Amino acid sequence: MQEKLIIVVVIAGMGVLLLLGGNVWEKQKVITQLNEILSPSNVHTFKDRTGLEDEIWTRVEGVVGEDADVEVELYHYRGRIEANEWDGTVPRYGGVRKEGSSLTLSAVICRVWWTQTIMGKRPQDVHIVKSMFVEPQFMGGSYGTPPKDFAEVQDPVLLLEAAE
Repeated sequence: MQEKLIIVVVIAGMGVLLLLGGNVWEKQKVITQLNEILSPSNVHTFKDRTGLEDEIWTRVEGVVGEDADVEVELYHYRGRIEANEWDGTVPRYGGVRKEGSSLTLSAVICRVWWTQTIMGKRPQDVHIVKSMFVEPQFMGGSYGTPPKDFAEVQDPVLLLEAAE
């Protein structure tokens, strides 16, 4: 009897690990795809917002599956912070310029959502926000401004911290 109980507990524990591990694995694979697409070697493709959005959507759907209800939003963030707000070194990325006592920032911000169902559980909404500094001339005019509720908009220092 005790052996059966131990077997049931071990199987249940493995199921929980599989459930949690599947979630982490899927999210990490999506992040890997975003890192490949939103990279300095691809900035020449950023002017075509619709094409970039479609590429991200296709790659994410390839990871999460056709039933996952994938949504992609791309924004062009343009802002300025006082240099004294940032205590780190000024990154040498395109899209970050020191101008007098301030830093001018230009970044593409990508927000991806999908629904995730693991082992028949109720679907969960999952989202990732990825940003990358990019010179403004590589961005097309069809990008919107990110919503004011974005943490990165409320505190642009977060963009610099994410880049470190």
